[in-house]
Amino acid sequence: MEQSAVCVTYLAEIADETSGPVKVVVKFVARYGKEVHKFLADHGYAPTLRYHGSLPGTQLSGILPGPAQQAPPGLCLWSDLIHMVIMDYILPSCGGAPPDVLAQMEKILHLLHSEGYVFGDLRQPNILFDEQGRVKLIDFNWCERYNMNICDENLPESLQKEIDKNKECIQVGNGPYVYYLLSMSTVDGMWAPGMQPLTLIRPQHDWMMLDKLLG
Repeated sequence: MEQSAVCVTYLAEIADETSGPVKVVVKFVARYGKEVHKFLADHGYAPTLRYHGSLPGTQLSGILPGPAQQAPPGLCLWSDLIHMVIMDYILPSCGGAPPDVLAQMEKILHLLHSEGYVFGDLRQPNILFDEQGRVKLIDFNWCERYNMNICDENLPESLQKEIDKNKECIQVGNGPYVYYLLSMSTVDGMWAPGMQPLTLIRPQHDWMMLDKLLG
């Protein structure tokens, strides 16, 4: 389904004891936001995550998927292992984007950011619509925690109030917080302002990317 230097993806089928054969997506990635994927899946906004981990019994564990990245101290560039991810396959909607797609996306971002998470790669290929017209996010390679003590500009007022209310019980120490990859694409016009290699991933980036998608 996809092959790049940092991600290889396959469509596969597994045997489920209760429902029989089930189509799944199997990914091999350099880093993955398992916590964020499970969080959104529990709320119905991502495919069910069936497995995430290294490759036991193989020679792949511990091998970097390309040139090593030199990161400044404190940066969260994730693991130096190759991860295997297995999630349910989402049968896409035949009708395209649902009429309430904006409301659904705003609800997802509000939920994510109020709980201290960022997505970081909000582009059309990473947004699916199932047969019931529900938004499902995929590709959690860049997702993790952000610093809730820093205030972004132009966030919805209701969201900022939730962040301020939740940060005391959610914020864990002084990070680490997630940064964009050194190897992220730098194609002109692809990203919102401020989205650059080795810069912090912030909630305002997700909202600006949503504006780009719908604008």
